[in-house]
Parts: sequence; C-alpha cells; structure tokens
Amino acid sequence: MDINLKNEYSIKIIDTIEDIKTIRDFWTKHQHHIYSDIDYYLFSFKNDPEFLQPFITVLYKKEIPESIIVGRIATRTLDWKIGPQKFGKSETRCLEIGYHGFLGNFSFDTTRIMIKFLIQSLKKIKVSFIYFDRINTESTIFAALRKIPNLINRDFVFLKYKNYKLKLPDSFEAFYKTKSRSTKKMINSYRNRLKNKFGENCRIKSYLHEDQVDIALKDIHDIAMKSYLQAMGQGFQNSETDQKKWLFLAKRSNFRADIMYINKRPCAFWLGNSYKGKYFLSYTGYDPEFHYYHVGTVVLIYVIEKLSQDPNCHEIDYGLGTEAYKKMFGNECNNVANFMIYSSSLKGQIIKVLRLLTIGSTQLAKKLLIQFRIIKFFSHKNKKNTVRKN
Repeated sequence: MDINLKNEYSIKIIDTIEDIKTIRDFWTKHQHHIYSDIDYYLFSFKNDPEFLQPFITVLYKKEIPESIIVGRIATRTLDWKIGPQKFGKSETRCLEIGYHGFLGNFSFDTTRIMIKFLIQSLKKIKVSFIYFDRINTESTIFAALRKIPNLINRDFVFLKYKNYKLKLPDSFEAFYKTKSRSTKKMINSYRNRLKNKFGENCRIKSYLHEDQVDIALKDIHDIAMKSYLQAMGQGFQNSETDQKKWLFLAKRSNFRADIMYINKRPCAFWLGNSYKGKYFLSYTGYDPEFHYYHVGTVVLIYVIEKLSQDPNCHEIDYGLGTEAYKKMFGNECNNVANFMIYSSSLKGQIIKVLRLLTIGSTQLAKKLLIQFRIIKFFSHKNKKNTVRKN
C-alpha cells in the first residue's frame, strides 16, 4: 500500500520513552482526556503489566508536529462468545489506540495517510490487529477508517454504543428547571424517602484527595462485591494496578469518589475522574438491599448538584450504555464505535473470522429478532384493522 506524502510532510513512529519527550509540548497542548494524557500514558507504561511498548504515530509538517495517534503495543485477552454463551478465549498482541487518542489536526486525507502507515507497520511490530477505542461515528476519523480499501485489513463488524453526557448549567436550580414534572417529582420523592426513613443516619461523602483514596476504594469494593456486575465478572476491581491508578489521579487532583452511607455502612457510590472541566464516570454501583430507596440515583443527583456549583466543571460524561439514568439526566448523546484493523498474518485473519462468526452472528440474530417482532406487530395490527372494516 503506497503512501504519497507531499514534500512538506513526513511520518515518524516514536516507540521509546526518550523520544516521547520530543513531542511533549505538542502532546500536552492537545490532550483532552485522562487516558490520552502524556503523564498518565507514561505512568501506565511503568505500572500496567499489559502495556508492552509505546507506539506513537506522528505526522510532521515542515518538521513540526501536525497530529499524533497515541497508541501502545499491549497484550489483550479476547473472549469468544455468541450472545451470553462463552466458548473460549485467546491472548494476543495488538496495537491499541486509546480513547481520545487522536490529538491535533485530522482531515480525512491526513487520517487515511496515517492509518495506511500503521497498516504497513503491522508485520514489523508483530501484532494481530489495531484496536481503536470509542471513535465518534460522525467524525472524520471514523469515515476514514471505514474507507480502508484493502479487504484483508478491513473490519466488517464493529460494536456501536451510545455515549450520554450532561452539559452542566450554572446551578443545580437551573438543571432542576429543565426536568419534566415527573422527573422533578421523582427527585424529591427519592430524597424524601431516604430522609424520612434514616434521617441524619444517611449521608453522602465526597473523596477527592490522595490521603482519602484507600478508604474510598475499600468502601467502594465492599459495595461492588454485592453488585450484579460483580457476579458477571465486570464492574469495579480493587486490584493493585487499579489502586496505583487511582492514587496517581488523586495526586493530580483528578480523583473523585462519592459514597452514600446508611448507619455508617457504605451502600452506593459513583467513581470517576475530573479532567479539563469534565467529569468522566468510571464505575457506579449500589447495595441491592437498599434498592427500594434508589440510593444510586440519589448519589447521582448529589454529584450533579456539587459539580453544578464547581465553576471549573461544565460537563458530566456518563460513558457507554443506555441505562435509564443516562437518558433521564443527560442532555447530549453521541454514537461511538470500537473498530479494528487486522494484520494479514494467519493469526490476524483467524481473529477476524472468529469475530465475524461471533459478533456478526449475534448482531444478525438481533436484527432478525427485531424484524420478526416488527413483522409480527404489523401483521397483528393489519389483522385487527381488517376485522374492524368488516
């Protein structure tokens, strides 16, 4: 695959910590998420056992950085399943392009040039695929990824998600006014229900500082162990690697945990990070014993109220998913997708086929099910209409 660069452009791969220093100023200027923050990237290289090697693609214009793709060569475990049924897993070496990993100026053409360069590098760096995390489907970057001409490398099945956000108004009162009558009633009902039952024995505490991380993570873990996500092997994990991550964030004033206590017992939490005026949710959960009191929703309302009072915060990013609270307490939604480009190696093509068989068949089944229900609905409706006419 030929890459035509104008005389003023050049591309370079940076794969050592020493060389990363040469683009620090440009990188720092354009970073907009903690996962693409240069210091977090360097921290991850030292502490994440899955992080094998840096791999940064830099496009220069007249020897000045124009755009960079933040990547890392990593070990990834792939779970193979059709629907909920798992039938195996495999470990492979891949190139990961992290969330918000495209920094700088990206046109359709420059994106394609850089992606072509990465494809040419696949055999050399011995990875099975490139994994792009949460690319906005309305972006120029996603459009360029979809136009990869080589069928061997192209991804034919990719997972799409909703990403709900809340653009914060100047005050909680202003936020409250935007809600429907039923939502206002719900907010007041949930708060009053807790107050009437537990009174002063119910409180919410915010943890923001380095010396608070250990106790916050311990209490969160106690709650998470009772969550349905834990039984599925998902949700919050209090591993040594994660503990180091949260402590690192707290040292940079990026850590935020909000926990509800009832009779001094932790029962609901929200955990995330604040970065450049935005709060990003990482985990949330509650003790199912307190389900009737909607403790998770009450903690969210508390978080919205506190962040609305913070002049440095203007957005809450709920992450991926279509949970009811995200729709109810969000006012913006983007479509994002995880995308892969496969190596022409035998392993890369086997993974491609397996994903097509697993994810592809699951997506096809969902489409058929939806179509069947729609057909059944209209068939039933038409039958009723026929009866009425007769």
